[in-house]
Amino acid sequence: MGWKESPISFIKTIKDDLAHLQSDVVGKVLDKIVDGSPVDTSAFVSNNIVSLDAPDYSWDNSKRDLYGVKTKRQGKAILERLKTGNHRFIYIQNNAPYGEFLEHGSSKQAPLGIYGLALISTQAAFK
Repeated sequence: MGWKESPISFIKTIKDDLAHLQSDVVGKVLDKIVDGSPVDTSAFVSNNIVSLDAPDYSWDNSKRDLYGVKTKRQGKAILERLKTGNHRFIYIQNNAPYGEFLEHGSSKQAPLGIYGLALISTQAAFK
């Protein structure tokens, strides 16, 4: 009995499938984070950052993306790179100086936080 497909080709197929799934899952988390972010000036919404392999510690208080459309598009463009390379870590972060307060429920718009809630609800969706 022989292989219909070489083992190396099979491994590549598995890696590609995992990269697509990983991109999908992280994309859903990003959507939930952006959608669940409280909006005042929209600076917090606009500074939800996706990076690969290393955290991005930038913060731009002048960024404004009221509905998060551009923020999601930028993050998903980064996630597309998962499909073409070996990346060990994916980061979604917000470096707002007040971000920790928001995560711990200081906003009436997000009394249960943002990031933790997004992760929990995405995990439940993929079980």
